[in-house]
Order: sequence, then C-alpha cells, then structure tokens
Amino acid sequence: MSRAKGPACAGCGYVNEADALACSLCGAVLGRRTAAPAPTQPAPVEDPAPAAVDEPVDDDDRFRPPAHHLRPAPVAAPPVVGSWATHVPLPVVHLAAGVPGALALNLLCCGLLGWGMGAPAHEFGHAIFGWLLGFPSIPLPVVTFHGQQSVVAFVLAWGAVGTLVVRSRPPLSVLAPLAALPLIFGVLALQPVREVVFLWGGHGGEVLFAALFFYLALRGGLDKPYERPIYATLAWSAWFNNVNMFRKLITDPAFQYVYHVQSFLMADGTNDYSRIAAYFDTTVPRAATVGLVTSLFIPPLGVLVWWLGHRHELWRDAVPLPAWLRRRAAP
Repeated sequence: MSRAKGPACAGCGYVNEADALACSLCGAVLGRRTAAPAPTQPAPVEDPAPAAVDEPVDDDDRFRPPAHHLRPAPVAAPPVVGSWATHVPLPVVHLAAGVPGALALNLLCCGLLGWGMGAPAHEFGHAIFGWLLGFPSIPLPVVTFHGQQSVVAFVLAWGAVGTLVVRSRPPLSVLAPLAALPLIFGVLALQPVREVVFLWGGHGGEVLFAALFFYLALRGGLDKPYERPIYATLAWSAWFNNVNMFRKLITDPAFQYVYHVQSFLMADGTNDYSRIAAYFDTTVPRAATVGLVTSLFIPPLGVLVWWLGHRHELWRDAVPLPAWLRRRAAP
C-alpha cells in the first residue's frame, strides 16, 4: 500500500509521511505548524457629516415677478354645528332669496316677465313629452310642432334618457322607479290618451323645470355658487305662475272666457286645458283642478330629491342669525 509523500528531511533527505512532525530516519524536526493568524478587525470608520437638506426649489420662479413667495394652502374652516337658534343653513338662505325676485316677476311686472320665462319651459315640456311618446317634436317660442309617431323616435328619446341616468349614477333605490318609466310611456304611446299626456306636458313641463331649479338652487348650480338664488327665483316664479293660472281658471269666469277664446292657433278652445276638458267631456275648471294638484305636488319633489341625497350637507355652510333675532329665538 503506497503512502502519501510528505516533507523531505533537510539532514538525511528521507521522505517522510505527510503528517510527520520529525524525520522517521534521523529524528530531525521537520518543521513547526503555526496557528492561523487571527482575523484582524477593520478600523472603525467615522460617520460622515450629514448632508445639508436642500430647500424646495420654486421651479416656476422665472415666470413670477421678483419678491414673489409661495403661500401655504388655506386651512378649511371647521363645519358649523347645526342650530336653528343661532344659524340658518345656506341652502335655505338661497331658497328664500328667490322669493322676492319671483314675486317681482309675477306680480310687480304684471306677470309679463314671468310668462316670458315660462313660455320656453312650457313648449319644451310639450316637446319632451312628445319625444317620450314617440313623436318627433320641435319647440318654438309659443307653439310646438310634432310629426308622425314612430318607433325610432321612441327608442332615440329613451336611449338619451338612459344615457343621462347612467352618467348621473343614481342609487339603486332610484333605478327601479326609473326603469318602470319606459314601460309606462310605452303603454301610453299605444293608447288614445297619449294626446292628453302631450297636452299636459306644457304646464307639467313648467313645474318639472321648477323642481329641477329647486334642486339646483340647493345643490349649488351648474357652475358658480352665486347661481343658486337665480335658480331659486326661476323655480318660485314658475311655481307661482302655474298655481295662479290654475286658481283663476277654476274661480274666475272672466279668465275662463279669455282662456277659451284666445289662442296662438287663432281658434277657440285650442288651449291645452280646453282640449283636455273636451277629451274627458268635462268642464275646464274641473280639468284645471287636476292641473292645480299636479302643480302643487311636483315642484317640492326637487327639494325632496336633494334632501334624500344631500341632507348630510345641510349644515356644511350656515349663516349666523342677527343678534336681535337670535335673542328672540332663544328659549
């Protein structure tokens, strides 16, 4: 068996085994094993000095005049704790601000300006209900023309309504009643009573626009906050105008006669509620009573819709009561 060769002896030249410490032939010490050097620890390195933090640079400085400094964002004021004894919600103030303007339009101006603003809503109401029943309709300042009823017009109208509903993203509790409207109008479009629905859409459109304006006055308008009193003025004006017209149509024989003989179509009995009364074979005051009920019921729906979706915002902004009124309201 061969052995592993180790170091050779310096004295006699004998080749020893690999693990031999002394020569097996002459006994000379072959060498000394030294322990492995202990690992040296690296010298501690001092922490470098912290780098200076650069201030934020205004990279738009070249576009600003000298001595211009960025201002911090304003801190939002905390919400006002609701108390009718000391404050009034700002939406209520906006609604109340529209009452004087509506009274001026309908009473002080002899109703002329109120009629001038109500006439477009009246004709648009006819046109909208015409489209929803499948009649292509074109509103003009004092009359609405409609063509032959068609399925295409019905589908286009309700397609536009569906698009508006989807974009507005109403809650599921509102979608169910809205989904039933196309079915209801589809049934009405196939019945002779569709003419009555089209005729009702004139004054009905006015109060529907009033409901929309009440909602916009509470929600905040379409663009600027100061639009709210303007929407409130339009809403109150349309509401006052409708209620006053139906009141006179029910109680004033002279107004009933004028309503029957005066028409932009130059024919007696061609106004909306004269034709509705003729369809149901009843009197104009009775037909106007139904119109009065709808005029009283529909405009507050705009306030109700806002309340259902935004009542938590009622006290977000409030106006303090005057000191004399605050003392009177205190218990």
